[in-house]
Amino acid sequence: MRKKVIVLSFILAVIVYGVLFTYVFAVSPAIKEESINKWLNKELSKEPKYQEKEVCSECHIEVYKKLIENYHSSLECEVCHGVGNKHAVYRTKESIRVDNSRDSCLICHKSIPGRTAIPTVGEDHHVGVKCIVCHEAHG
Repeated sequence: MRKKVIVLSFILAVIVYGVLFTYVFAVSPAIKEESINKWLNKELSKEPKYQEKEVCSECHIEVYKKLIENYHSSLECEVCHGVGNKHAVYRTKESIRVDNSRDSCLICHKSIPGRTAIPTVGEDHHVGVKCIVCHEAHG
């Protein structure tokens, strides 16, 4: 009886291993490749939404000049102002985000252990005061 249980357990283990082996090495890669191809096709079919800061410079040349000479020169305008494709078309204040809140700046400038690449401040740094009171974001 004990031998029979061991043999049946072994057969069951071989079957389970065989199913898992087949799924991992035969079925799963095909599913992953199909999923990746669907995702790529979906993304490639989308209309681009983001603009480069050179597009912004066409109307905002003075801001652009200040921006490229300061710490934020490696950033695109949309990092702080959001997607700008509608603003590039409508050219209104309502079509672009102007978030000059402290929280907006702290997304990048909040002191976080290990963050050393950019100037950072603690959350207690001038609480209640907008950063733009003392700092010029563009220059």
